[in-house]
Amino acid sequence: MVRLTGSTWEPSENTDRPSTRSYSSIVRSGTIDVFDIFAFAVFGVLLAAVVIVVVTLGQLPGQIAKQRNHPQAAAINVASWLGVATLGILWPFAMIWAYLKPFSAAANGANSDRESQSSASGDGQAQLAKMQTQVDSLQAALNKLTAK
Repeated sequence: MVRLTGSTWEPSENTDRPSTRSYSSIVRSGTIDVFDIFAFAVFGVLLAAVVIVVVTLGQLPGQIAKQRNHPQAAAINVASWLGVATLGILWPFAMIWAYLKPFSAAANGANSDRESQSSASGDGQAQLAKMQTQVDSLQAALNKLTAK
């Protein structure tokens, strides 16, 4: 038989006799006191707080992107929740992405196929006619200046 004395386990002198402490005396079977109830309540509150924090952090980049009218807000929201699912690995990228302002392809000077097709339609013809009248007026003004 081994018993605990101080901070070490030592063999007992009498190994014939079973231990006088029973399992039921160590673990109170069926009785719950006030401290157990208090501990359960504290654990419940902590669990609820953790769930609230995780849900709030999971929604944060998506909400920021929606408030800033980001065109990729839905993708940022998905990336945020994937970041929560991967225990925070992708979450900072979603947060940074929510604050970045995307630039358009037209600002770069690159046109997509859809933009080039729309410019070839009636709207493009109207712009071309307007630019032609501007060129004609500028050419007339230049001819007038050179004639003097």
